[in-house]
Amino acid sequence: MDSNPQEQIEKEYPRRHHEKLKKKFTALKLVFLLSSILIILSITLWPIIKDGPEKIFFATQSIKTDKSSGESLTMENARISGINKKNNKYSITAKNIKQSPNQLEMFNLEGPHAEMMLSDGSKVLIDSEIGEYNEEIQKLFLMKNVIFVHESGHKMLTESIEINIDQNTAKTESLVSGEGPLGKIKSDGFVISQGGKKITFKGNARLIINKK
Repeated sequence: MDSNPQEQIEKEYPRRHHEKLKKKFTALKLVFLLSSILIILSITLWPIIKDGPEKIFFATQSIKTDKSSGESLTMENARISGINKKNNKYSITAKNIKQSPNQLEMFNLEGPHAEMMLSDGSKVLIDSEIGEYNEEIQKLFLMKNVIFVHESGHKMLTESIEINIDQNTAKTESLVSGEGPLGKIKSDGFVISQGGKKITFKGNARLIINKK
């Protein structure tokens, strides 16, 4: 004999109700997981993206968080690019860029390469073994085997250099050796000022002029 239809409906209702609740719970878990990921990314990347479209950070390979030394961001084969206060473009690339866990505005650079447009439209290229970038004050500190090249044909070698990205200026108190179209020069340092238009060699400067 067939069972009472009313009894079948009463038996089916709890099962369907349970399946609906299960689906809703699964959806809520997914929403919560995605929300958590977005919150973590916002907290991690806010110091980087807060300056808006004038500054862009991106990595060509990977971005990861190093929890062994605190919450710090590490980017491999990364690039930092933007436009400074003088409306000149700049970019910094490095094998590794690691955010300092104690100073979120500081980034340690491995194998950095910087390119900058100066106020007169000329371009400079700077390479070194290591460096530091202060995102807050827009300063780049490069150390160890620094190579400074100006597109006019001037090339200078030194051990450290401090670059003010916003002002298009640079300085070093390390020994400098360089060469250009006029000849070779050695000095105890130099200062690049006036938006890159003027360079002053410091200390015991010696110039050897090329013979025509």
